[in-house]
Amino acid sequence: MAKITYPNGLKESGKALYKSIVTVYDLSVSEKQTLTEACRAVDRLDLLASELEKDPFNKSLMVETRLLSAHKVRLITALRLPEVLEDERVYRPQRRGGYRNGNRR
Repeated sequence: MAKITYPNGLKESGKALYKSIVTVYDLSVSEKQTLTEACRAVDRLDLLASELEKDPFNKSLMVETRLLSAHKVRLITALRLPEVLEDERVYRPQRRGGYRNGNRR
């Protein structure tokens, strides 16, 4: 297996996420950029978690953690990583995007 070159600045959790995906999937350049941002979000969530341990009632940290968690999920979802089902069929999540819902009144 080829050596993994991690994006600059990733910490332990971010590197773990990066490794878990790039060792399984062959990603395009744009997908690697999305993955890198997801990994950075994971690292920032670790930092926020450690800060929340010191000050568990800091509302601004709680809000930032909630927003960053949602952002991380959106980034990982945007990768549309295929999943191998029990019967060995490959399932790739539906691509959604663009304009939806129209101008309903």
